[in-house]
Amino acid sequence: MNQSPEALPAVQSKLAYTAAELCAALSISSVTLWRLEKRGLLKAVPGIRHKLYSADSVRQFLKGKRVAA
Repeated sequence: MNQSPEALPAVQSKLAYTAAELCAALSISSVTLWRLEKRGLLKAVPGIRHKLYSADSVRQFLKGKRVAA
């Protein structure tokens, strides 16, 4: 991923993101998001209605680091 966290203002303003919000912010498809999660590059946690992706895990992904499981 060539984008830095600073380049995506939407990534800086929230604590957690739904899959739809994250796909829109990173300009990726839901299939790509699923693949990133499956490869261990992003970690989702169960929310009340949807899985959520923490802003910290998104920042780590954008910096090129794997998210601890």
